[in-house]
Amino acid sequence: MKKTRLLAFAVLGITFTSPVVVEAQNSNSIPNYLLFIGETFLGCLNCVARDPISVCNPCGDYGNPSSWTSIWNSIEFSEFAEISPWNDFGSNPPEIMDHSGKCYGYLAANRFNLDRTTARAFLNLVEGGDTRQNRNRWCASLG
Repeated sequence: MKKTRLLAFAVLGITFTSPVVVEAQNSNSIPNYLLFIGETFLGCLNCVARDPISVCNPCGDYGNPSSWTSIWNSIEFSEFAEISPWNDFGSNPPEIMDHSGKCYGYLAANRFNLDRTTARAFLNLVEGGDTRQNRNRWCASLG
C-alpha cells in the first residue's frame, strides 16, 4: 500500500513545501505530513496554502470545503462520520504519513483510538473541531 502511494507521487511529479515542524527530525528537511484514508489521498497537512495539495488551499481539491476529498467538507467529514478526524468516536480517521511511508498515527479526535497521533500540533487541530475558525487558525500557522 505504501509503495503505491509513493509511486503515485513520483509519477505525478508532486513536490511539497512545508513550513511547520511537528516533531524533531534527524535531518535538516521537514517532512510533509500527508493524509490518507486507505488509498485515498486527502492532502498535505503542513504544506503552505499556495501548494495545490495543501489542505489550506481553498481552490484545491484538498482545501476546498466543497470537495469530497477535503477534511473541511462538513458532509463527508462531519463530526458524525466514521472517517472524520473531528468525530470523538470515529473508527476510520485519516492516517498521517510522510512521503517515504512513515506513519505518524491517525488524525483523530477519538481519544480511545490507540493509534491516534501524539503530535501536539495535530491534536490541537482535531480538538479544535471542524470549524471555520479552527481551519483559519491552522492555515494561518503555516505562513
